[in-house]
Amino acid sequence: MAGIEVSRETINRRVGSVAAQLFSSFAEVKKIKSWLDGVTAGDLETVHGFTAEDAAAIKSAYADLAELAAVWDGTRTVPLVKDYRTFARRLTGVGQY
Repeated sequence: MAGIEVSRETINRRVGSVAAQLFSSFAEVKKIKSWLDGVTAGDLETVHGFTAEDAAAIKSAYADLAELAAVWDGTRTVPLVKDYRTFARRLTGVGQY
Protein backbone atom coordinates (compact mmCIF):
# COMPACT_ATOMS: atom_id res chain seq x y z
CA MET A 1 0.00 0.00 0.00
CA ALA A 2 1.34 3.44 -0.88
CA GLY A 3 1.29 6.20 1.70
CA ILE A 4 0.72 6.02 5.42
CA GLU A 5 -0.73 2.72 6.50
CA VAL A 6 -3.64 2.96 8.90
CA SER A 7 -3.01 0.47 11.64
CA ARG A 8 -3.44 0.16 15.36
CA GLU A 9 0.17 1.29 15.79
CA THR A 10 -0.16 4.41 13.62
CA ILE A 11 -3.48 5.34 15.22
CA ASN A 12 -2.03 4.93 18.73
CA ARG A 13 1.03 6.98 17.81
CA ARG A 14 -1.05 9.78 16.30
CA VAL A 15 -3.74 10.05 18.98
CA GLY A 16 -1.12 9.88 21.73
CA SER A 17 1.06 12.46 20.01
CA VAL A 18 -1.78 14.94 19.53
CA ALA A 19 -2.91 14.56 23.15
CA ALA A 20 0.66 15.06 24.40
CA GLN A 21 1.03 18.14 22.18
CA LEU A 22 -2.09 19.66 23.75
CA PHE A 23 -0.79 19.10 27.27
CA SER A 24 2.58 20.57 26.30
CA SER A 25 1.07 23.50 24.41
CA PHE A 26 -1.23 24.52 27.26
CA ALA A 27 1.70 24.31 29.71
CA GLU A 28 3.68 26.64 27.42
CA VAL A 29 0.72 29.02 27.12
CA LYS A 30 0.65 29.31 30.92
CA LYS A 31 4.40 30.04 31.07
CA ILE A 32 4.23 32.70 28.37
CA LYS A 33 1.11 34.27 29.89
CA SER A 34 2.82 34.40 33.27
CA TRP A 35 5.75 36.24 31.69
CA LEU A 36 3.44 38.57 29.76
CA ASP A 37 1.61 39.42 32.99
CA GLY A 38 4.84 41.03 34.20
CA VAL A 39 5.41 42.97 31.00
CA THR A 40 3.38 45.96 29.86
CA ALA A 41 2.37 46.57 26.27
CA GLY A 42 4.67 49.58 26.46
CA ASP A 43 7.57 47.29 27.41
CA LEU A 44 6.83 45.11 24.41
CA GLU A 45 7.05 48.22 22.27
CA THR A 46 10.07 50.03 23.73
CA VAL A 47 12.19 47.15 25.01
CA HIS A 48 11.33 44.45 22.48
CA GLY A 49 10.53 46.52 19.38
CA PHE A 50 6.89 45.59 18.75
CA THR A 51 4.39 48.05 17.34
CA ALA A 52 1.51 49.07 19.60
CA GLU A 53 -0.84 46.98 17.44
CA ASP A 54 1.38 43.89 17.66
CA ALA A 55 1.87 44.29 21.42
CA ALA A 56 -1.91 44.50 21.89
CA ALA A 57 -2.42 41.43 19.67
CA ILE A 58 0.10 39.42 21.70
CA LYS A 59 -1.45 40.44 25.02
CA SER A 60 -4.99 39.73 23.75
CA ALA A 61 -4.08 36.41 22.15
CA TYR A 62 -2.43 35.11 25.31
CA ALA A 63 -5.28 36.30 27.52
CA ASP A 64 -7.59 34.20 25.34
CA LEU A 65 -5.19 31.25 25.16
CA ALA A 66 -4.71 31.28 28.95
CA GLU A 67 -8.48 31.26 29.39
CA LEU A 68 -8.70 28.29 27.03
CA ALA A 69 -5.94 26.54 29.01
CA ALA A 70 -7.98 27.08 32.18
CA VAL A 71 -11.02 25.55 30.49
CA TRP A 72 -8.78 22.63 29.47
CA ASP A 73 -7.63 22.26 33.09
CA GLY A 74 -11.20 22.35 34.34
CA THR A 75 -10.48 25.43 36.48
CA ARG A 76 -12.72 27.73 34.47
CA THR A 77 -15.96 27.55 32.57
CA VAL A 78 -17.07 29.85 29.80
CA PRO A 79 -20.82 30.45 29.75
CA LEU A 80 -20.92 31.90 26.23
CA VAL A 81 -19.73 30.63 22.89
CA LYS A 82 -16.33 32.15 22.18
CA ASP A 83 -13.97 31.86 19.23
CA TYR A 84 -10.54 31.58 20.84
CA ARG A 85 -8.85 31.79 17.46
CA THR A 86 -9.56 35.49 16.86
CA PHE A 87 -6.38 37.04 18.28
CA ALA A 88 -4.18 33.93 18.11
CA ARG A 89 -4.77 33.82 14.35
CA ARG A 90 -2.94 37.16 14.11
CA LEU A 91 0.20 35.55 15.49
CA THR A 92 0.39 32.68 12.98
CA GLY A 93 1.35 34.53 9.80
CA VAL A 94 -0.59 35.60 6.76
CA GLY A 95 -3.17 33.06 5.63
CA GLN A 96 -2.16 30.33 8.07
CA TYR A 97 -5.49 29.79 9.81
